[in-house]
Amino acid sequence: VDCDMQAQRVAVVGGGVSGIAAAKAFKTQGHDVLIIERSSSCGGVWSPLRSYPGVKTQSSRDLYRFTDLDYSEDTPEWPSGKAVLSYLDSYI
Repeated sequence: VDCDMQAQRVAVVGGGVSGIAAAKAFKTQGHDVLIIERSSSCGGVWSPLRSYPGVKTQSSRDLYRFTDLDYSEDTPEWPSGKAVLSYLDSYI
């Protein structure tokens, strides 16, 4: 199958983990991506506006990650909300 697609302008609604993953997939295919997020920052539940102080993941960093990006070596086994937000910001 020959799928010669031209780059498109794409809007992703929601800047949480899934929206960020979708935006990355579109960008990887050469599209111009705009994330539309109702709050003032992306990150979904990891945004400081939506999480509580001291929040951490319930899964280890080896499980709570994208398959094509590891956390930095100095990230604790159970990343803080701030560490997850930084990780998400680095993904796109």
